[in-house]
Amino acid sequence: MPGRLTVQRPAGAPSTQLPLRSTDIRIMRILCLALALSGTWARPAAAGPAPISTTGPADRDASGPLPRAPANERRPLEVVGGARLFAPLCATTGDACDQGVAFGGVLAALQRTSPFFAWGAEGHYLETGDPTLPSGTWRRTLEVSVVGRVYLEGEGALDPYLELALGYAWERERWTANGPAASSRRGPSARVGGGVDAALGGGLEAGFAFAYREDLLGPEPHCGAGLCPGTALVVRGGVLVGLTLSLSFGDPL
Repeated sequence: MPGRLTVQRPAGAPSTQLPLRSTDIRIMRILCLALALSGTWARPAAAGPAPISTTGPADRDASGPLPRAPANERRPLEVVGGARLFAPLCATTGDACDQGVAFGGVLAALQRTSPFFAWGAEGHYLETGDPTLPSGTWRRTLEVSVVGRVYLEGEGALDPYLELALGYAWERERWTANGPAASSRRGPSARVGGGVDAALGGGLEAGFAFAYREDLLGPEPHCGAGLCPGTALVVRGGVLVGLTLSLSFGDPL
């Protein structure tokens, strides 16, 4: 239905009412809606507070920190070489220690089955005296043994260990006290000791080793020309010290 528009006049003046058609009312509604929408678009959106994150560090990185490769990882294969000094101890009856300190070397191959255990084979060579001298005594000893090691550290720059070796020794001796003569002995040997290696980089390590070694040689010597020594059991016991250089291979354990 058509409405009416009332025009307010000053006090005392008669009011006039004008009839409005439905078309006029629709036009006015459209204009009002257009004005309202234009005002909404013209106003910039109010900047609200920054969204608050509800995730903690554990939620953002559920996997944790990236794994870090341990320093100086242990490798499964190791080749060891070094110099050795053997100082005999003469406290045991029958111990032949008249030749004094012996010098030599060692060569070993080890397999490290875990960061804390390795086993392998090694050979020792020791010599005392000078075989070129016209008088005196010269002795050389060759030992082949099976060795087991227990390592005290699974990683790190230092690699300390304890070791036990069981093997067999051959001894060759020449002396000239009563004329030229030579003999050889053989028998089981044992060694217990330890050491520590320091990493140099690239799988290379340098270290120090110490042990007590004992050889049970005899009882029957195998004589050459000249006078043979006695047939009693000879005990070669002493302290073995030296420097080592090792190189390890393979994927880290």
